[in-house]
Amino acid sequence: MKGKLQNILIVILVFFNFILLFRHIKLLNEIKSLNINEDSSIVGRKLPERVLNFIGNDSSKYFLVLIFKDEDCSACLNYIVPLLKTSGDSLGVKVFGLYAGTDTLKMHRAIWLYKFDFKVFQEPEIVKFLSLKKTPCVLFVTNGGSIVYAYYPNYLNLNKDRNFFLKISSLLK
Repeated sequence: MKGKLQNILIVILVFFNFILLFRHIKLLNEIKSLNINEDSSIVGRKLPERVLNFIGNDSSKYFLVLIFKDEDCSACLNYIVPLLKTSGDSLGVKVFGLYAGTDTLKMHRAIWLYKFDFKVFQEPEIVKFLSLKKTPCVLFVTNGGSIVYAYYPNYLNLNKDRNFFLKISSLLK
C-alpha cells in the first residue's frame, strides 16, 4: 500500500512539474513574440527642455539615456545598468538616467538597488512626453537633445542588445 501511494504521489508531482514547465515555455514564447526592441516612432524627436537643462554645458556629442520607473522589471534593470556604464565608457559616450516617477524615495531606492553609477534625474512626464511603449528604454541622443535611436533592453535576447551597441558604435565613427 505504501509503495502504491508513493508511486501515485510521484506521478502527480511529475504531472504538476510538466504543467509548470509548459506554462513557463508558453510565457517565454509570448515575451519573445512581442519583439519590442526598437522604437523608430520617436527617432528624430527632441527631449524636453527641462532634460536638456540637466545636461547643461556638457561637451559630449552624444548621450545614452536610460528611462525607467520603479515598477520596471528588476532583471532588465540589473542587466542594462552595468551594461550602459561599461558601453558608455568604451564608446566615449556619457550616460545618465531619467526616473519617470514622482516618488523621490523610490528613485533613490532604485539608484541604490541597481547600483547606478551615473547621474539620475527625476522627470515624471518623460514617458508621456515621448509616448514610450514601455520602460526601461534606452535613448541615444545628441547633445542638442535629438533622439538618434531608441531601444528597449531585452535580457532574453542578447544579440539584439549587442546590435544596439554596434549601431551606436558605427554612428560614432
